[in-house]
Amino acid sequence: MLSSNIREYALRILVGIIALALLLLPGGAGAVPVEEWNITFGGAGDDIAHSVQQTSDGGYILTGFTESYGAGKKDVWLIKTDKNGSEQWNKSFGGTGDDRASSIQQTTDGGYVLTGDTFSDETKSLDAWLIKIGIEPAAKAQTASPIEILTAAPTQTPTAAITEPQTSSPKEKIAGFEIILAISTLSAMVYIFRRKIK
Repeated sequence: MLSSNIREYALRILVGIIALALLLLPGGAGAVPVEEWNITFGGAGDDIAHSVQQTSDGGYILTGFTESYGAGKKDVWLIKTDKNGSEQWNKSFGGTGDDRASSIQQTTDGGYVLTGDTFSDETKSLDAWLIKIGIEPAAKAQTASPIEILTAAPTQTPTAAITEPQTSSPKEKIAGFEIILAISTLSAMVYIFRRKIK
C-alpha cells in the first residue's frame, strides 16, 4: 500500500513539474503574445498574401497576388521588407489572366523560389507555376532588387524545399534546463521532508 502511495505522489510531482515547465519556458503555454507591429500593403484592388518567410537578413518576404498592380486580372506579387516590416521593394509577375503565388522560400544563393498557379491562354486552364527569383545588387542603394532568373514551365518536375525549424538559442535552453532542475530539486526536497515528518 505504501509503495502505491509513493508512486502516486511521485506521479503528481512529475505532472506538476511538467505543467510548471510548460508555463515558465520561453514560448511555452504561459507566454502571452504581444503585437510588435503590423503593416498593410496594397492598392485599390484586392491584394492578398498567402505566404511569408523570414529572410537571412532578418527581414521578411511575402507573396500572394495583386489586383492593384501588374499586367492582368491577378498577378503574382512579391514584397520584401526589412525587420520592421517597411517595404524595401516589390515585384509582380504574370500575364493577362489570373496568376497567383501560394508559397515562397529563400534559396541558398540569396534569391527566392515561388510556387503558385497561372492561367494559360494556350490550354485555357490553370497550370502549376514555379518561379525562381535572383537578387541583383541595386546601384547606389542599400537594398537589392529582384530579377527574374527562371520561370519553370508547368511540365517540369517540381522539387520540394526543406527548411530547418527554428530552435531556441543556447541561453534559452540553459535557462529552461535550470528552471526544470530547480523545480525538480525543490520537489524532491519537499518529498523527503514530508517523509521524515511522518
